[in-house]
Amino acid sequence: MTHTSKTVSPLRHRLLEVLTVRKLAPQTQSAYLRAVIKFTRFLSRAPDTATPEDLRRYQLHLVETGTSSIMLNATITALRFFFAVTLDRPEVLDKMSSVREPRKLPVVLSPEEVARLIEAAGTPKYQAVLSVAYGSGLRAGEVVALKVGDREYSFLVSFFPYFNMLAKKTSKNQITLPKAIISHFPDTEYFDVREEDGHIVLVPMRPSRADEVRDKLAQLGLAEADVADAIQWARQS
Repeated sequence: MTHTSKTVSPLRHRLLEVLTVRKLAPQTQSAYLRAVIKFTRFLSRAPDTATPEDLRRYQLHLVETGTSSIMLNATITALRFFFAVTLDRPEVLDKMSSVREPRKLPVVLSPEEVARLIEAAGTPKYQAVLSVAYGSGLRAGEVVALKVGDREYSFLVSFFPYFNMLAKKTSKNQITLPKAIISHFPDTEYFDVREEDGHIVLVPMRPSRADEVRDKLAQLGLAEADVADAIQWARQS
């Protein structure tokens, strides 16, 4: 970090040297310097003449003027570096103490909200990636950088069968079964559908049970022509 000024006080020059020797990040150096400057303005004299009481009054001033806990702790850290490291006067900080940031409970989505969030990702691929990011806390770049063999990659792969098993109801009240399910019943054209304890149960009906299909259609008051019309309509949709 470089500072160009026509009049740099010996004390400020010393602080800049210590910051440089410690190899602190440029942003950190600037923040520490600003904190010391603000304290000097409050003190109205050279900061190296400050007493523990001066620092206590300054912290009280910061609190009374609405300084946030994060900014207050950052200021205390900067002044601690200035007095303890630059000036070798740690005892001046005896009456200055960091404040605890009130811990806030994170917003946790309900299982239903998580399901809607993942579903909104669209394709199974993006749903699986989003699931890994949400479940593991990985950043987007970290998920993209996953390689075969990584623990998180195995977790992601395990999600693909799940998403490939999803069946979504359309606006026309139709449900298309996933290929992963249908492939197990290559010769089945009809399924008996019923509801059990809030679940939709599909029971494949073998060709030898064609009479059962006809009985089911009769119970519903449907003729074969009605079925043919429905199939034709579905194929055109």
